[in-house]
Amino acid sequence: KKEKAEWTRNEIENTEISNLEKTKSIINLYDKGRKWVLHNIADPKYLERLKEEARSSYPNISEEDFQIKLDEIILDRIKQASDDNFILLKDVQGIYEESGGDRQAESFYDIDDNKVNLPLDVDFTRAVEFALHEYAHKVTQSNKLLTPKAIALFSEAFDSLSVAQNLFLKGTEKDTMKSLIYFSNPTEMYAEKKGFEYELEKLGIKKYGEKFTMEHYEEAIKNLNKLSDPSKGFILSIKKEMIERVMNEIAEIPNKGKESENKA
Repeated sequence: KKEKAEWTRNEIENTEISNLEKTKSIINLYDKGRKWVLHNIADPKYLERLKEEARSSYPNISEEDFQIKLDEIILDRIKQASDDNFILLKDVQGIYEESGGDRQAESFYDIDDNKVNLPLDVDFTRAVEFALHEYAHKVTQSNKLLTPKAIALFSEAFDSLSVAQNLFLKGTEKDTMKSLIYFSNPTEMYAEKKGFEYELEKLGIKKYGEKFTMEHYEEAIKNLNKLSDPSKGFILSIKKEMIERVMNEIAEIPNKGKESENKA
């Protein structure tokens, strides 16, 4: 049977394709990343932070209406992270560009069809990272469901000088500017924050829900070479004096702002 370029997870598990066993192993790793996001949403610390941020964003509604809205938010998050029928692509870059993407992409979340797109073939060590990053975009629908508070805090914390010095010294001025725009996008900062939290837990530096301190920051810097590129990019893009606030205060809830055009 001739292989095609695009599969849903359900299709691929019920069709004969080459390297099927490897593909199923990759799917299991993608699911691991997705489930971490799902379990993260159900964590009491996450819910506590979400409630605090929701209250500050909706100060003028009754307690009853507030609880209804909060319940809707939580159920929507669970629904988004429970959608395990992700798309697997043979040519991620080609499909990404067809969908309107304008940069290099190894995986992406497409807000138009609300689907996570992942590579059919990937290095096992990066599969969880890809899925976790894209599902972090999915639960917030890029910037659409981030609060004004989260967006403002990310913007205040972004360290453009550090990004230019540490991540893009070899790029052209145009490349550096494009990268600065990408890294400063709140939806990217949020998704990379989630990946960073996962890796801190994996490395035994900090459990999710534990208050982030400067001791955790220093330990992460010591282990910089063990972090994935997105996590390195995250910690190097945040002003040192802002890292505790970013790590300890940001949750995400709906607002009526414009959707991000960045699909990555």
